[in-house]
Amino acid sequence: MTIEIKSIVAAFALAAVVAMPCFGQELQQRGLTGIGRDAFIGGALRTCNAKQLTDPVNVGISKTTLLAFCNCHASAAADQIPDNDGRDLADLFTDPKMLSKMRAVGADCRSQVIGKSSW
Repeated sequence: MTIEIKSIVAAFALAAVVAMPCFGQELQQRGLTGIGRDAFIGGALRTCNAKQLTDPVNVGISKTTLLAFCNCHASAAADQIPDNDGRDLADLFTDPKMLSKMRAVGADCRSQVIGKSSW
């Protein structure tokens, strides 16, 4: 029985080693990374927090909920922006495809944070 367990563990370890390059590649292709990601998220949080906390539409929604939405949105948005795209972020956000992704990110975060797609 011990030999069988060792064989199973060895098989999983081998599978993980073989699959690692694939997972690494997928992670590398996903959104902003490093300092660029940190800078984007910091700016997005400042902008989102200022807007959401002062928007009259959000009266009655707790500050905690609005801040959680902004955290979700900033991080998820950074995941959608191609790293080393070569374009200025201002240009990127005039792209209809990117705007559509950002709207979807907002809807997903609203759904996660308050349980519905709009407030």
